[in-house]
Amino acid sequence: MGDVIDITDRLGRGNEKPAAVERPDGLAVRELKEVCVTRNCEMQLRDFFDDKDDARDFVFDCMTRFIRNDFGTLCQEEVEQNWRSIRDGGTVTGVYPFEDGETDLKAWLMLDPDGQTLTILMPEDY
Repeated sequence: MGDVIDITDRLGRGNEKPAAVERPDGLAVRELKEVCVTRNCEMQLRDFFDDKDDARDFVFDCMTRFIRNDFGTLCQEEVEQNWRSIRDGGTVTGVYPFEDGETDLKAWLMLDPDGQTLTILMPEDY
């Protein structure tokens, strides 16, 4: 494992509207130490994106949204569960579709309960 890099100050917070469950003050990612990508997800990214830089940009965009507490295409109930997990400790998830309108591929991001390991995977990897 490498050094901890805190990029939350550079990214700021999202501007989502509050829901029935009070949104936590903090961000989901606090002390990220490790980012893992499953082999299957890596293969899917390579197959989908013609250019390695496009795949890297997609992953970075997903991570940026996740760090800002934008959990992608989750329903409101799942977002509220994430907020409880941020507040009380628990797994936080986000779902981000591959953007082309012709596929239903989605990358999942899962942050472990201690907030130190972020895993990027496909739904079938879970």
